[in-house]
This record gives sequence, C-alpha cells and structure tokens, in this order.
Amino acid sequence: MMNAIPNHKADKKGCPLEVVRFETGDKTPVFLLPVETFPGHRNNTSEPVTVKELADAHFGQQKGYGRILAYTEAGAHVEYLHALGELAIANIDEAAHEGSVFKYQFRGA
Repeated sequence: MMNAIPNHKADKKGCPLEVVRFETGDKTPVFLLPVETFPGHRNNTSEPVTVKELADAHFGQQKGYGRILAYTEAGAHVEYLHALGELAIANIDEAAHEGSVFKYQFRGA
C-alpha cells in the first residue's frame, strides 16, 4: 500500500511509524502516534507507563504550553484506546489503595 502520509515512514498498512504532526486547513495541529510504540503493545516490550511518560516519549520534554498540549494529546490517545478495550490499567490495585497514578499497558501484554 502507498504511504498515506507523504514524507513519513509507514508500515504495510499505511500506518505511521513515527509521530506525525500536520495542520488542517484552519491551522489546527493534528498528531498521529504510531500505536506500536505504545508501551505494552505486542510489538513493544516496554513496561506499563503513565500518560506523562508516554507524552515525554513521543513528544520529548516540552515546556510551558507545549507540555500541556503533549499531555493532552497523549491522554486523548490513552482514553480512546482504553474506551476501545485495547488498554488496561496495569496497577489498578495499587492506584486504588495508595492513590498513585495509573499506568497503562495493552491488554494481553
């Protein structure tokens, strides 16, 4: 299949293999994250991570408003995948009893 995103690496299905940033016609920034790079994915053996750790891994250390945007974008992807049943909270018992931050991983990982 032809790469659906010009000038970016993609797999056989056309899915991005790197973080892709582009703007819509009204200049709204859009980010595509390669799902295979999410911790716990079957193609990634990383440990479960928090939304902050995921944002830092995909967008690098951001400052100021960029940090808010990175955390919001990563959080939206996590929320979407969790709603689809693709992600599980790896430390649910610990988080419930100790009030720690949720760590996510793909189901079946």
